[in-house]
Amino acid sequence: MPSPADNFVELTRWESLGSEVERIITDFDVVSDQIAVISKGMTVDALANQIQIGLPYNSPGSLVLDSQLRFSCQDLRRRGVNFVMVASDALGPSLKRVLRCAGFLQVSVFPEGVTFQTSVP
Repeated sequence: MPSPADNFVELTRWESLGSEVERIITDFDVVSDQIAVISKGMTVDALANQIQIGLPYNSPGSLVLDSQLRFSCQDLRRRGVNFVMVASDALGPSLKRVLRCAGFLQVSVFPEGVTFQTSVP
């Protein structure tokens, strides 16, 4: 019988995230506080890679109401995030609206996700 720790390990198996974070830090001369992650396990992913959590909600699937979309957009702008890394399975229409509202454009694709960079100074 698997233990709860086994489930936690499964949640954190986004193997290319760490190398993509390092690439962004090196290529764009930013610090980890300027990078956020959005995934189904974003709290664990953010802590493991010492970056910010991308949404004020527990999951991208929680973005249902227009008020949640607006709040998430304002939150990203307010925190000064320059890059958002999104897991491929988390990138739905609601999240795309939030990223567009906050001024993010897609800049690269990596094995398990997409990286967005802000276009708003």
